[in-house]
Amino acid sequence: MPGAATGADLISTIASLQSHNPEDGFPLYASLKGVALALLVLWTVAANSLVFIVLYKNPRLQTVPNLLVGNLAFSDLCLGLIVLPLSSVYAIAGEWLFPETLCVVFVSADILCSTASIWNLSIVGLDRYWAITSPVAYMSKRNKKTAGLMILCVWVLSAIISLAPLLGWKQIAEHGNLVQINGTWQCTFLDLPSYTVYSATGSFFIPTIVMFFVYFKIYQAFAKHRARQIYRQKVIKFL
Repeated sequence: MPGAATGADLISTIASLQSHNPEDGFPLYASLKGVALALLVLWTVAANSLVFIVLYKNPRLQTVPNLLVGNLAFSDLCLGLIVLPLSSVYAIAGEWLFPETLCVVFVSADILCSTASIWNLSIVGLDRYWAITSPVAYMSKRNKKTAGLMILCVWVLSAIISLAPLLGWKQIAEHGNLVQINGTWQCTFLDLPSYTVYSATGSFFIPTIVMFFVYFKIYQAFAKHRARQIYRQKVIKFL
């Protein structure tokens, strides 16, 4: 699959881009940019793969919080395998060099993985929030089944947001994802205000608000707990 290109594939693509334009040469900064992007792809894939290896090798670490973190690593791994290689070549070439179908896959996968990543951060925060504010009630339900349902909700929600254009929304847009601008083909997000608002709300604003809310509540709970500790220490010292 083209999206599963490795860093080595990316470097070879850079070399082929250079050979396509012998008279123009290939700027040094572009070569450095390509190497940096290739290293970024390799690092993203390696680092997130390491999370799975650690969880697999250590069953005792397969707790609910770690499973949620593992799902976050999975969404980032998909981003590193599918989206980053294509976007790196796109950034270096300055135009879309692949078929239109792959452009649609690229945009959909980008929204899917990015949305899943930020929602994964939100459910990690929710898990901590419930564990701190409702320890007795939540801990009795905090098991792998609950983690699986939370993970499933993340991916279903992300799919609803990312695949909406393919389910009919795209038909009312003036053009698709692949458009020609100044003589070059560009792979863009769907230029439709209603979908932009819908996507931004579900992919960014709502999960961001959730994260701010839960971590603020966690901070409040920690501050109250710390205040009680200080008060008890003062009472004990006074007695």
